[in-house]
Amino acid sequence: MHIHRRIIVSLTLLALLWPFGAVAGVTAQAATTTADTKTSCVYTQHSISGLARFSSLIGRDVNCAVVFNDVATNWTDWANPWILGGNNPDVRWAGWVAAQPGRSLVITQSLVPTGIDPDWRALGASGAYDQHIRDWAAALVAGGLGSSIIRLGHEANGDWYYDSIGTTSADFANWAAYWAHFVQVARTVPGAHFTFDWTVNAGYRRIPFDSYYPGDDVVDIIGIDQYDGIAYAPSPPPATPEARWAGILAARDGLGELMAYATAHGKPLSLPEWGLMVAGSAGGTGGGDDGYYVDQIANIVRTHVVAYEGLWELDDPTSPLALETNPAALASYELHFGAHGDALPGSGTAAAPGETVGETGPTAPPTTAPITTAPPTTAPPTTAPITTAPPTTAPITTAPPTTAPPTTAPPTTAPPTT
Repeated sequence: MHIHRRIIVSLTLLALLWPFGAVAGVTAQAATTTADTKTSCVYTQHSISGLARFSSLIGRDVNCAVVFNDVATNWTDWANPWILGGNNPDVRWAGWVAAQPGRSLVITQSLVPTGIDPDWRALGASGAYDQHIRDWAAALVAGGLGSSIIRLGHEANGDWYYDSIGTTSADFANWAAYWAHFVQVARTVPGAHFTFDWTVNAGYRRIPFDSYYPGDDVVDIIGIDQYDGIAYAPSPPPATPEARWAGILAARDGLGELMAYATAHGKPLSLPEWGLMVAGSAGGTGGGDDGYYVDQIANIVRTHVVAYEGLWELDDPTSPLALETNPAALASYELHFGAHGDALPGSGTAAAPGETVGETGPTAPPTTAPITTAPPTTAPPTTAPITTAPPTTAPITTAPPTTAPPTTAPPTTAPPTT
């Protein structure tokens, strides 16, 4: 499920325009307008009660949740996201959205079920999965989620998800073509007003963004998952929070370059996954109770065109990654994202599309090593990237995916159960 690391680089980024036309014979509906909305979202291991607990902690109602529909192993489950219902009221996210105006979801959605056709990228781009895409979109619309943000094929530059961009230039091109085609097909479904977010993993594999960017006509938001640590750790590791943040920003193909890329394409930025890492993890670069890191994330949100950000907060107050156990980080979060936070919508210094304000933007040149990170879990994260748990034969039912403790191998996402 997730990713981390920061990076900054002031490079001239060339936009590669993909020649992906509209789906023949149909008129796509416009996506929901998203610009500098600065929506503050939280991931709480898919627990609605956990989100309520977190809201009480910070003194304001969190009205946006990050969820994942990325572990299906067949088209039936894939096209009927578990978030639409079920027997467990703590995971009925569609009902949570419907219960109060202003609530919304960021849905992390896989491009295909795990384990299907090996040539799925080319098949998808050719239209082989169009009916499945329509069924998926129609199900979300029927469930009242037709205006959700969709993180489609997130962290695909990593190699831990089945729907990654692959390993060859042909794979990259087919992946981008299918991503674009997916969006075009989904937008033809009546009532579908999704906003599509192209989210990368910070600094992994040194693959140029242009190699797998689907195109400005289909991408609404450009995002990056960035946690507080440097996976390709320098030796010695940074000794201060300021040095750690500088290393995050200076990494190749990471936060800094991605911010510049979003600006070059005139797209709002997103930070769908950000959060703490256990002190000393990630090769000694994990920041632990790092209020400075939270301050810098907030500075980006305040001074850039940001659609939304999503804190990774496990539904476990005793976790070393939870804000409850990290008082400095909690104090910074309350200052910036609490009841009167200065990084909330309407509170910060806004920037016009394609512009930035302040000094947080890309300035440093790239370094020699790219950054990767492991996703936060109930145990301290490691430096290995994230993967998806082995497919199972049972269909996805009512309970949400959970996160398994990290080991020396990548953490995994377990499929929802009852």
